[in-house]
Amino acid sequence: MRVGEKTSRTSEAPILVAVEKCDLCGGCIGICPTDCIVLTEHNLMIVGSECIRCGLCLPACPVGALTWNDGDVAAGQSTEAGDNGK
Repeated sequence: MRVGEKTSRTSEAPILVAVEKCDLCGGCIGICPTDCIVLTEHNLMIVGSECIRCGLCLPACPVGALTWNDGDVAAGQSTEAGDNGK
């Protein structure tokens, strides 16, 4: 993530959304097994309390707008795209 890039950083969100990159395509929504990704008219949000930290949304984003919240990555979980920690 570049310096100065805006994110939807909240203390409970395991995934951050770079709002400057996100084009609101919704590609991540269909892949989410818990439906914790919410698309509004103006932004995309991750509902942290419902997220199971599977990481499937990360490689599903065509513009790379989703990243792990470094303070929230589960122990032993990979941060590489395409690897959901299994």
